[in-house]
Amino acid sequence: MLAKLLRADGYQVDTSIGAAVLERLAHLPRPDVLLLDVDADHETALNVIRHARLLSPALRVVLVTDRASELEEALAELAPDPLILEKPIDYAQLCARLRGAPHARTT
Repeated sequence: MLAKLLRADGYQVDTSIGAAVLERLAHLPRPDVLLLDVDADHETALNVIRHARLLSPALRVVLVTDRASELEEALAELAPDPLILEKPIDYAQLCARLRGAPHARTT
C-alpha cells in the first residue's frame, strides 16, 4: 500500500523482500532513500542497512515499524541514524521526511 501511495506522489519505488533488497541495491542506481518495513526480525533490517551503507555510506534510511522501542538500542551503532516512524504511518510526515528533512529519530 505504501509503495502505491509513494508512486502516486511521483516517487520512483522499487520493492523487494528480505535479502533480495541487497541484490537490487547492488545492481540499480543508488537510491536517495532506503525505506524498510521492519517486523519482528529486525536483525535482517540491520544487516540490510549495514550492507547498503557499504555501497552508499550517506544513504538515508527510513524504518517503518510497530517495534520502535526495540530498535532504538540496536540502531545506536548506525550513523547517520536511521529515521524511525511508528506504525500506523502518518503519510504526510513520511513525505515531509523524504523531501529532505535531516536524519532524526521520530517515534
